[in-house]
Formats: sequence, structure tokens, C-alpha cells
Amino acid sequence: MAEIDIARIRDKLSFLREQSQMINQSLAAYEREIASAEPAVPPRTLFLGLEHALQTSVQTVIDIAHHITAKALRVAPRDPYAALEGLVRARAITETTAATCRGMVGFRNRLVQGYETVDPAKVLENARRSGDFEVFAREIEDYLDRLTKER
Repeated sequence: MAEIDIARIRDKLSFLREQSQMINQSLAAYEREIASAEPAVPPRTLFLGLEHALQTSVQTVIDIAHHITAKALRVAPRDPYAALEGLVRARAITETTAATCRGMVGFRNRLVQGYETVDPAKVLENARRSGDFEVFAREIEDYLDRLTKER
């Protein structure tokens, strides 16, 4: 079986960090436009961008979890939740981070499958917690560093 593609995972982590910055910028722009008497950009446009950035960020977390779990544990995870559990078993992330990511996956599922019923307050709440992506990224980076030293 092939090894973990460290370069691929690092690329995904870079993308995740870029998305996290975009979420922060979009959230600030959205809040500025909502407060404005004459918004330069329709707030709904900014809001849709925020939803998309959150969705792609969570999908990146899922992709990383699937790849590492499949390669490190030599098992194909049945779903994103199993992939996250695999990261804990592989000691790539903490259980606390896995619990946070499970919440992210549930939110992403709502965005993808039930977008007409997504509570805007939940979108904003999740956007305000974009720092959780950085915590995940740091833990994965530490794991990759440990792997590199072992090789």
C-alpha cells in the first residue's frame, strides 16, 4: 500500500488556511455591509460566498482525514466520521479536535443537502469559529513532521 502523500496533504493544508482567511475576510465584509445604510455589495452575495468557503474548507478537512486514515491505518473509512476517528487512532489529531470536526461535518452536510433550511445564524456562528480550521491544520502539520522524522 502507498504511503501518505505528505506533499499532497501540505498542499491541502495550505488551501485550508487560505480558505480560513477568506472566511474571516468575507465575514468582516458581510458584517460591514449589513451595518451600512447603502451596501456596496448585496449582503446576500457575501453570505453565499461565506457558505461556499465554509463548505470547501470542511470538505478539505474530510479529504485529509480520508487520505491519512486510508494510508496510515490501511482501511478505507466508510464515512467522514470514521475518517476523523481514524485520525485520532493514528494520533494525527486529538479527540477534542475530532469532536470539533464532527460538528463541522454535520454543518457541511446541512449546507450540501439542506441548503434551503440552513439557519443564517448557524452559518455566521461557524464562520466565527474559522480558527478551528487552523487548530486542525496545526495538528496535522505536527503529525506530518513526526512522520517525516520517522522516515
